[in-house]
Formats: sequence, C-alpha cells, structure tokens
Amino acid sequence: MTSYSTPFRFTDAESKSDAFERLLKELGIRIEPKGALEQICLDVKELADFHTGKAKPSPGVDLRPHLRTLMGLDHLVSLALDLGAEKLQPFKEHFALLNDGTPLQNVAAPRNDRSGDKLFELLIALGAVRMGAEVTVDSPDRSKGDNPDVIAAWNGVRWGFACKVPSGDSPTTLFERIAEGVDQIEASSSDRGFVMLNFKNRLDHDGAFPIVSRAPDGDPNFGPPPNSDTVIAELRAFAETRAKAMVEEATNQEVEKLFANKKALPGLLVWLQTAILQRLPKEIAPPGLEGAGVIGSVAVLHPISLEWAKHGVPARLDGSVDDLVSALYKGLRLP
Repeated sequence: MTSYSTPFRFTDAESKSDAFERLLKELGIRIEPKGALEQICLDVKELADFHTGKAKPSPGVDLRPHLRTLMGLDHLVSLALDLGAEKLQPFKEHFALLNDGTPLQNVAAPRNDRSGDKLFELLIALGAVRMGAEVTVDSPDRSKGDNPDVIAAWNGVRWGFACKVPSGDSPTTLFERIAEGVDQIEASSSDRGFVMLNFKNRLDHDGAFPIVSRAPDGDPNFGPPPNSDTVIAELRAFAETRAKAMVEEATNQEVEKLFANKKALPGLLVWLQTAILQRLPKEIAPPGLEGAGVIGSVAVLHPISLEWAKHGVPARLDGSVDDLVSALYKGLRLP
C-alpha cells in the first residue's frame, strides 16, 4: 500500500507547533512576523482553541481551508521533529522558504509562488532521509536547473528526483514540465531517476470534503464521512487521468522518445494529499465514539507507468522500483 488516511489529533497540535519553532531556531531560522509560516502557526493555535472550547468560530465560517493548512503543517512538522536538527542541517535553505508563499503540500498555491516546487523538494528530501538514504538537494536560491532537485543514494543506486508542482490544466504544459525533469536527471550524477509531481494546485480539495447543507445559523453540515478508500481511489484516478491526457496530447511516440535511453525511468511518481472527514477507528476511539466523524488527512504516493512493453526488451520499471516506491512512501508517512 502506498496510501493512508489518519485522524488528526488536536491535543498535541499546539505543542508540536511550538517544538517546530524551537527546531527552526536551532537551524538559525526565525518565523518572520506577518509571514506565511507565522499565519499558519496562528491558525494552528486558533483551531486548537476551537477544539478545546476556549474559543468559538464565527457562525457559518468554513474552516476547511484552515484544517487543510493545519494538517499540512502537522505532516511537515512531524517528519522534521522525527529527524531532529542535526539531520536537517543540509536543508536549512529550504526550511527558510517556509516564511514565503504557500509552503504546504496539501494547499493550492498562487501561480507566482516561488516556494512551490522548492518546498515539494523539501518534503521528498525528508521522506528520502527517513527511508535511510544519503540525500543531497539542489540549492533553492542558486539552482541552475541542471541537476535533479533531490538525489538519494539508497541500496547502491543514486536516485534523482525532479519535483514539479503543475499550476494549470494544459496537457502540453505538463509534458514540457516532465521533459524539463527528464533533462535535469540526465545531466546529473544520478544513476536512475523519476519525475515527481504534486497536483495540490489542481485537486478539488473541497470536493473531497464537501459541505452538503447549512444549518439555520449558517454552520456547515458535512454529512456522513465518506469511505476513505473511495477518496484514495479517486485521488489515484485523478492522477491517472492527467497522465493519460498528457500522453494522448503528446502522442505515445513522443513520450516513448522522451524517456528512450535516459536515466529518468519511463514513469511518474505523484504525491496527492488533502483533508477529509472520516470515521474514528474503533481501536483508538473513546467509549461510545466509535465511528464518529473526525477530521483526517489522506495521502497517496502513486506510481504511474509510461512504459510500453516491447517483445524481448526487459522492463525498466522492475522490482527495484517497487522497493523504492514502498520505501519512499514509508519515509513520507506520518511517524
């Protein structure tokens, strides 16, 4: 399995946010006043107060964007705290970008957000370190575009990952972004590699967490929690649909030619993450609350093959790729 859904625990959200601020200080980074990260941390504290009853949201307010922000930050914070300051030193330039733009990987960002691709790189780098790889990253400020964004030496192979966060819906533009990634990997010291995509800007986040009606005072009613497996299947189908449209627009021949004799393997790794309403699992639910609706995070690392079998030619997407995807997913999963 390369997907999970898990209920969010509000009880430690604020303390983890404070611990993350201390961790950033160890890296020589401060949370800039009025910056993106400060606003996210303030959101965390406010939502924690709502949860404990210290405060109440205004009637009718839609908290879904704030909840996605909360869980996106919690994911990054959990990975960072699990590794500690010493292991995070090589990525301090990337962590400094958290003060800019829209730094989370489950929240859509504006087109001019310079931090988008770079912070996706950070997420993949943290996952690779947690899977046991020796990781190097391209500088976010001095990047020349001739290296993959993340190189992870793992099981005797130097894997290169070119990380892209598409902003639009054009299949042609998607092909061009993938071609950029293939070129980056080819010019690098990596042995093999993948173009990685995050469709956070194109996912229907509200559709995964819909408001079905409103109470007389305007408060949203989210209805019964959906089956999380159904949501995961829809996320995978979304990625497959995008890849299929890209291949149909570019043609099979052009896609095959793009990857021919290249270090980049003929496929994509897609990260998909959003917030959902889900049922509280009975193994962790207090008495009487089994199956109650709670806020949850869902995440998928979805591999897509762009390889066409040829008679007598060994497949390039072999068992070592399965091992890589499984290990990277475990590295990206919440501790």
